[in-house]
Amino acid sequence: MEPYVGLWLFFIYGLLGVIIETAYCSLWVNRGVLDLRMALLYLPFNPLYGCAGVILTFALGGLAS
Repeated sequence: MEPYVGLWLFFIYGLLGVIIETAYCSLWVNRGVLDLRMALLYLPFNPLYGCAGVILTFALGGLAS
């Protein structure tokens, strides 16, 4: 896999993680209260979700074939 694909996956997983976490916390945990769920950056992005997504994609990528 090309290195730029890993970089794109990093950003996509980081963004999707924040969106899913915000939706979960506002719908089920806080019952309608919208919190800002930003971790280390002042962006809608979490590098922890990005790293985990890329690692899991590369580690489990051989299982698909």
